[in-house]
Amino acid sequence: MGVTLSDVHVSAVLHGDAGRWALTDPAYNAFTMRSGGNPNTALIRDLIQAGGSVELCAETMSRHGWQKKDLRPGVRMVVGAYPRIIDPQQQGYAYTRI
Repeated sequence: MGVTLSDVHVSAVLHGDAGRWALTDPAYNAFTMRSGGNPNTALIRDLIQAGGSVELCAETMSRHGWQKKDLRPGVRMVVGAYPRIIDPQQQGYAYTRI
């Protein structure tokens, strides 16, 4: 359809249980009580490298006891997921809940 990667910007704002997707392998293992690391590591890395953003709600982090050191490289902390979601919408972004 003629859409190039430079024409697309994806911003993932995570909160609640989905917040674990943004964690480092050790933090993910501790949270899920499993071994093997975060299965979303490559996806998060590729999204950020492609120019997208991944942001995690500070309230979610606080509720789970996560620290900034627990976040994958490139993941940003935002004060709250819902206020953050509103900002891009006011700039013309479409909101898609997954």
